[in-house]
Amino acid sequence: MTRTSTSTIVQLDDDRKRSSVRLGSMETVDALGVESRLFGVIKVILKYSGLHISERSDLDNDDGDIVFNNNNTNRKHAPILRRLRLIGFFIISSLVVYRALALAYKCDLRAGLTQESINQFAVTSWATQSVISLVAVGWWQYSGFMGRFCHLLVAANKFRGSQTPCGNRHIKIRICLLLLTTVLGVGVSLGTSLGAFVTGGQLFATSANVSDIFAIRALYPLYFLALAWSMIVWFMALGIYVMSCGATLAEISHFNSDLVEAGRNGHMNHPDLLVGLFMKHGDLCAIIHHLNRSFEVYTLLIAGTNIPCTIATIYTLIKNYQKMHSEGFYLICFSAGLAIVQLWALSVTPARIYDQIREAKEILYAEKSVWNQFNEKTYAIANTFTSRIAQANIGIGLWGFAIINKPLILTTISLFITYLSLLLQLQARNRDSVISVTPGNVPFNATLTCS
Repeated sequence: MTRTSTSTIVQLDDDRKRSSVRLGSMETVDALGVESRLFGVIKVILKYSGLHISERSDLDNDDGDIVFNNNNTNRKHAPILRRLRLIGFFIISSLVVYRALALAYKCDLRAGLTQESINQFAVTSWATQSVISLVAVGWWQYSGFMGRFCHLLVAANKFRGSQTPCGNRHIKIRICLLLLTTVLGVGVSLGTSLGAFVTGGQLFATSANVSDIFAIRALYPLYFLALAWSMIVWFMALGIYVMSCGATLAEISHFNSDLVEAGRNGHMNHPDLLVGLFMKHGDLCAIIHHLNRSFEVYTLLIAGTNIPCTIATIYTLIKNYQKMHSEGFYLICFSAGLAIVQLWALSVTPARIYDQIREAKEILYAEKSVWNQFNEKTYAIANTFTSRIAQANIGIGLWGFAIINKPLILTTISLFITYLSLLLQLQARNRDSVISVTPGNVPFNATLTCS
């Protein structure tokens, strides 16, 4: 009897291990599929532009387990390819950083907020953001951020939020918008640069001043390549940010729908089901925490360099609206549009995540079966659930300074409009203070000096 029970226990343990291994492999396959669906286009662009680097072969997760990369088919040649990619990435990074430093050195704002100086400031701001994006994309690839994020999505909600017709449509729309803006932004930048360089234009980003960055005019192709890499990595970093936040928002919205459905079916007053929902909400909070740790520095630096550029470009756009057919005016319009789109992408989806993760609290409070039919265990779980939702630090932040939410966006917009109005009023006052002295309007007590 003892031998039989012992063999039965051993057999159950073996079956349990096989089932857990099978489940882990299924989750790995699902996570790889999710990663390909969300970031496949971005990885292809990074690969063929020379900006792809290999991630670490093993990534430590929060539980201390090791997640191995199952894509290493050619392990013998993997170290060589990894070194070659790192060397290529280092060369590209050197060109991009050198271009940003050279443009910052040549940027001169002492002439005031003129059209030419704003062009200089906008191009320098983009170059700085490209360096920030390059560092962020390199680190996200090396640390395996995208793979770890997809594993968390599959573990939390099986990626069900993005598998709905609405979620699938949103993923396709984001990918199409990313490709459209990347092609448009890179094409306009390279076309303007090359055209003005060939024709000897006077734009700061494309004139003979740019050829001085690499000492002689014959080295302009290096600048052309540096500009292309800068714009590509700028859009790819923003694309990784938008796709990650969009997928997280879809999962949280789907969870809220499940919560409403559970209350409608009368499952809220069952402690076991409520604990399951509580644990799933905790997994979603872990995803947001992972996003916050990965994006907080990038978001702060990009927003800090983007807001002054947006104010300056819109100010120049309003100031020079009479020159609507000049080449510089079109560049200012392009700069202003690009800056506004970037601010929208950085702020709107994280603010919606902040609201959606707290909507579960309103759903729980509105469910009468949890509170009217008093059950001590259900009441304790519901109170713990609402207490965790009420935490103010669940969201994507700016390196601990603030959490991106609607009040922060409203405050930023109000300060933006106030500062822009102040600049316009000061410009109008300076223009009105200039007195044009003509024979008909010489002041009575004026003293005219002839030389």
